[in-house]
Amino acid sequence: PRTTYEADDIVREFWSGRLRIGISPCTPTEVFSYLIAPLSDEHGASAPVAVEYWAARFPKLAAERFFERAGAAGGVHHRYPFVSAASWSKGCVALVGDAAHALPPTLGQGAGLSLMNTLLLAEYVASRSDIPGSLSAWEREWRWVSDRTQTWARRYDWITSEWPPSVYALRDVVIWGIGKSRRFNSYMRIADRVDAARGTVLPAPRFVQNPLR
Repeated sequence: PRTTYEADDIVREFWSGRLRIGISPCTPTEVFSYLIAPLSDEHGASAPVAVEYWAARFPKLAAERFFERAGAAGGVHHRYPFVSAASWSKGCVALVGDAAHALPPTLGQGAGLSLMNTLLLAEYVASRSDIPGSLSAWEREWRWVSDRTQTWARRYDWITSEWPPSVYALRDVVIWGIGKSRRFNSYMRIADRVDAARGTVLPAPRFVQNPLR
């Protein structure tokens, strides 16, 4: 069953130094969770989960036996790459998804960005007879969305992994400010608002910040 920090249908993040945990409810009884640590952190980057190590750094989650449950559920361990292809196409062949624009998972935009670009690609190819020209136009007119998303994902990743420990208190303020800012969220998650069928970017919705407990 879902516990206190999993009860509401919102994504929550928890930070401790260079460690980061995300909890995203999926069903009435299940959640998807991710644990992020630098590769240089032997215990943080190990699989299965080093229960005692993580529990010592996230005592509130440990009190709900989060790490024991995560360890029992199993999981996968990935090193995440960064890819920025010089060109997305050559002739009639195109790159899509992580092959063209892999990015850190810090914004949760990777899958959505891939689907958006694939839908746009389909629209361009279906509406034009010149396939190489269609692919070139697709990249020329829409690559900026991926470039912007990658830029913000890397910046947010830097906050996690490279922020100087001596000023972690300031980091908390920065993260809080980003979470509260409609402008920042609109910039970081612009891929969410691309209407592939119409070939346009929809206006940013009214932004509501869910409070963390």
